[in-house]
Order: sequence, then structure tokens, then C-alpha cells
Amino acid sequence: LTIGELFDSYDESKIHSAPGVRWDLFPSGKEEGRKRLVMDFFGNVQNVEMEAGARGNDTEWQEDLRRLGDIIRKRKEAENHSLSLVTGEVHKKNVSVKENTSTKPRKHGGPVKVEAGPGWSQQLLGAATLLSCALIWGGASWLESSQSKPENL
Repeated sequence: LTIGELFDSYDESKIHSAPGVRWDLFPSGKEEGRKRLVMDFFGNVQNVEMEAGARGNDTEWQEDLRRLGDIIRKRKEAENHSLSLVTGEVHKKNVSVKENTSTKPRKHGGPVKVEAGPGWSQQLLGAATLLSCALIWGGASWLESSQSKPENL
């Protein structure tokens, strides 16, 4: 479907409007604008030509790739350190970054049980939470019952 076919299909009586078309916005004029595909127009497909000498610096992308590898390596080391704090195990520190060629989904570590020693602060927090829930429930029940009772006149 071309832009011209789309505009020709408009029925002014059905859309209750008289749409205008500005062909001067197309750099190649009206005829070339009418031939342009709707998908190219809305998808903003443009012709891109690369010059032979304008490839850029090949070492720049290699440097970016090396820095990205360093970031990944540091992140994995930090993750290993945090896992060792939780599980008490020492994990391998020297992490090598290699390209993942498998199509299998990556499995992450399973759930880790966090054990905290008994403490009065946790028990107090739990009791306060239960008490506040009970007070909210009781207040809402009282408010509902006081609104549903007819007043004695």
C-alpha cells in the first residue's frame, strides 16, 4: 500500500473532514511521495550509505568491549562476595568472561534461607504490627456499625 493509495481511499463523507495533503514536504516531490510505501513512511526507513573510508576507529570498539568485560567481571566478583557473606562459602574469585553460545536459559541460584538470631526487636516489631492491624480492624468495624444503626429520634 502506498501513501497515494491511502490518501485516495479517504471518503470525506465517512470521515466528516476534508484532509489536506502537503506533498511539498517530500524531498522528491508529489509523484515520488505518492509512490512511497506506508510501511516505509511510518517506519521511517531511510536510505543509508556508508562511505568506504568512514568506518571509524576499529580499536575504539575493541576498547569499549574490554571495558564492558571489566564491568561484568567486577559485577560477578561483587555477587560472589555477597553470596559468600550469606552462605559462608568462598566462591571462585577469578571469573572469566566468555561468550555464551548455548541457547539454554541461564539458571540463577535458588532461594537462600536467611537465618537471623532471636532478637527482642524482631518480636516487638511483629507484636506492634499485629496490634496495629487489630486496631484498624476494630476501628473499621466500629465505624461501620455506627453508620448502619438508625438514630433514635
